[in-house]
Amino acid sequence: MFVESYLPKDSKGRNILDVFEIVESFGREELHRKVVFNWESRWDDFVDLGNWLTRPDSQDFAEVVDRIEEHFNLKISDRDASEMAGIRETVHYIWKQLMPPAPPSVAD
Repeated sequence: MFVESYLPKDSKGRNILDVFEIVESFGREELHRKVVFNWESRWDDFVDLGNWLTRPDSQDFAEVVDRIEEHFNLKISDRDASEMAGIRETVHYIWKQLMPPAPPSVAD
């Protein structure tokens, strides 16, 4: 994709769209394969999927966080995890952790 070539990359060559796709795959695998992901999706949107047997529960959401931590080699506090209300917040959180801090600007 043309746009992807202009996106910043982390130390492993991933861009923010790659992070989105990884989070999406974890959500589909842990929550429900019919989850419709988009940038504005909220994690609470997925609670009503499936039936009483296949509906995601808190353990499934915890497993998504565990997989994110393992895949990206991050430690996510309970507080930070609770603040990731949607896909956008989750991807932004991961991306901020992956990218090196910007160098301080030099004032003229």
